[in-house]
Amino acid sequence: MIQRILRRVEWIEGGRGGVRGIKMDDENVAARFVDVDARKWESKFISIGNRQYKNVNVSVYASTSLDMESSVAISSGLTLIIIGYGLLLVYIMMMLGKFSLVEHKFYVSLGGVLMVAMTCIVSVGICAIGGFVYSVLNSILPFLLLGIGVDDMFVIVQAWDNLTADEKAKPVHEKSALALKHAGVSITVTSVTDMIAFAVGATTILPGLRSFCVYCGIGICFLFIFNILFFASLLVLDARRIESKHDACICCYRHGDDYQSPECAGRYRLQEFFEGIYAKVLIKLPVKVFIVVLTAVLFGFGLWGTLKIEQKFDFLKFVPLDSYVTTFFDVREKFFPARGRHSAIYLSDVRIFEERSAITKLYADARNNTYIDPLSFSNWYEEYESWLQYSKANDSGFDESMKWPINEEIFLIWVHEFLENSTIGAQYQTDVVFDEKTSKYISSRIRFKHIVLSDSSDKVKAMDTIQNLVDEAEFRFDNDAFAFSKPYFYYETNKIIKKELWRNLGLASICVLLVILLLLANGNACVLVFFSVVLTLVDVAGFIHHWGLSIDTVVTVMLIVSIGIAVDYSAHIGHTFMTVTGTKNERTCKTLGNIGPAVFNGGFSTFLVFILLSLSNSYIYQVFFKVFLLVVMFGLFHGLVLLPVLLSWIGPSPFPEYREPTDPLSKENEKQCGNKAGVDNGVTHVEVCPPHAEYHEPTDLLSKEKEKQYDTEAGVDNVAFDGEICPPKANGEADGNVFDNQNNAETKTVR
Repeated sequence: MIQRILRRVEWIEGGRGGVRGIKMDDENVAARFVDVDARKWESKFISIGNRQYKNVNVSVYASTSLDMESSVAISSGLTLIIIGYGLLLVYIMMMLGKFSLVEHKFYVSLGGVLMVAMTCIVSVGICAIGGFVYSVLNSILPFLLLGIGVDDMFVIVQAWDNLTADEKAKPVHEKSALALKHAGVSITVTSVTDMIAFAVGATTILPGLRSFCVYCGIGICFLFIFNILFFASLLVLDARRIESKHDACICCYRHGDDYQSPECAGRYRLQEFFEGIYAKVLIKLPVKVFIVVLTAVLFGFGLWGTLKIEQKFDFLKFVPLDSYVTTFFDVREKFFPARGRHSAIYLSDVRIFEERSAITKLYADARNNTYIDPLSFSNWYEEYESWLQYSKANDSGFDESMKWPINEEIFLIWVHEFLENSTIGAQYQTDVVFDEKTSKYISSRIRFKHIVLSDSSDKVKAMDTIQNLVDEAEFRFDNDAFAFSKPYFYYETNKIIKKELWRNLGLASICVLLVILLLLANGNACVLVFFSVVLTLVDVAGFIHHWGLSIDTVVTVMLIVSIGIAVDYSAHIGHTFMTVTGTKNERTCKTLGNIGPAVFNGGFSTFLVFILLSLSNSYIYQVFFKVFLLVVMFGLFHGLVLLPVLLSWIGPSPFPEYREPTDPLSKENEKQCGNKAGVDNGVTHVEVCPPHAEYHEPTDLLSKEKEKQYDTEAGVDNVAFDGEICPPKANGEADGNVFDNQNNAETKTVR
């Protein structure tokens, strides 16, 4: 038994005075002698192996080591997560409200973070009921929901702050309706596009990715619901508290009616910066040209990296560098370097007595495979044939012409004898499986090793070629033959993950484009927003290659997540631009002033959550930090820098309901209406005079008669007009009683 366990011993050069290393890895021994409660046994085994021994360095590894150490790495990041949440909470408190005893939004900030926690609980609960597995990848779910949820929170609060003085004087419920009227579309666009992106990701054939996308999709759905119901209600309650001048922290205490917030507390410095300084610099022509050139350079580097990114999976990335698992594989590579991966052809439900020719041909084809070491085969079937030649040649049950037993019953009896009583056959006992009660044959295997392969594509080809050989074997009867090796799990993932990545990104991008077009209802704005999202994705994918990452399951998940995050930064800017009026440069400045602070706060708050993860030794957290850092950087760049520049050049006109009378389209409509009424209705050619006092009472018959007389003199039968259309003066100037269109006077003209 000791000889079987100590399968390889390397002696010190020059003699046998000592042992450099002993490798104990016999999987067959483990399979036979491990207790039923394997996990407890392996835990004890690992504990013994990790002890400190005098004059001996022991490195240990068990089948559960990888999962256990990965879980430890994930758990070790909980402290960083808690600190990150604390930093985010402080930042939200600073940015959502004002530095005032009354107008500070302490409980609103707490409620916002609580809302994200509620969303995580609901998402995990519903998915657990639905039977979806919670994997280590799902540990980043709170970060994702926090980033998207906080971004929507800032947008809603910014909509409250952007209300005009007249709107702020209205009742609280009307102010809430007006705020949600502006913010509702923005957060609907981003939430729906995020849900669609993850719904597409859930169609993948990768189980881990599918489960993660389902968790995220359900989480974002409820996050949207909680934002428009729970968080919006918190803002209403907080607004009523402010009106009654109750303290922001001690709500039961009410300040006096003469309390006034400090003047500095009422200033929105970030909004002043975006609209008063940043926007004015951004709309200058040299700056615009520089931004476009910089974008082209970044896109070039990003596209280059995207085309060069490699597909590589290394399971050791998922364990910490200081783990005993890492030490074990380092020692194994140093003293017992790999000679190729073990694999086997399994002959389950194969009639091995009758399928002799097919099995022999399969074995010969496998030996000629370029990805298999021909000297590594361990074939019990071939050894059994040789054993028959010198052990059973003179037996009556042996067919001399066929060199084979005369029937299946004798064949199986001799197989048992070969495995149990012969020296050669003893080593193949674990390669053949019989039913313990009936001694009926169940399955067997032919073992071999692949040659040393370093490239992922070669590993996939090696797996595919041997599987194709088995599939194409000329068996006469139905069977369940297949090739298998533990590394094939990783090879299968490498085989499809790159294709799945581009498929999911492509389908998700198309869906995002359609949703943006549907909700923004403007083709030009949709194209510009989608263009910014695409640039962000290309740059992120390219720069993760420059940062040393390759395509694996974690990176694939992060890239799909980045679609939803990238949409948020651009969609808010594009929608707000459609709701402001003026020249394109003026609308760009207003857009940055109105929504720029919210977009920046959303991005920076996301950055605060994961910045501490850079200190983690977990590969998942490291990838999360790198990808999200790139997403935030490029997302904010394309959303707050490039997109405003493009909008200032080729941005669309505002929505019809937001156009002012001075808008060129409104002027054209006004001119057309004036011409049909017989009046040259230009901006400076028509004067709208205030109604005379006697016309204020619509029920006065004399007033109506006089109004009709004025209308007749003006050449317009305008029975619905309460004022007077005066003929233009010779110099084209209006007198002091004229309402100027540019001062928001409303002219009603009825044909």
